[in-house]
Amino acid sequence: LAEVPGTFFVSGLGGIGVMASNAAGDLAARWVTGTPFPAYAKKLTLEYWKQMGGKRSTTRGDKL
Repeated sequence: LAEVPGTFFVSGLGGIGVMASNAAGDLAARWVTGTPFPAYAKKLTLEYWKQMGGKRSTTRGDKL
């Protein structure tokens, strides 16, 4: 696929791929087209993960 200009793909979704694929596809399409990301996308960044100390929140009420 890397040989076809303009081709983009999302991978590495692991066992949650079916559930995460719609959101991952939407975010990838926004990135490729330059469309603004939704507010929750900030919580999916490496910067946010580092800010959280490299750990996922364990608070039950915490929502993305």
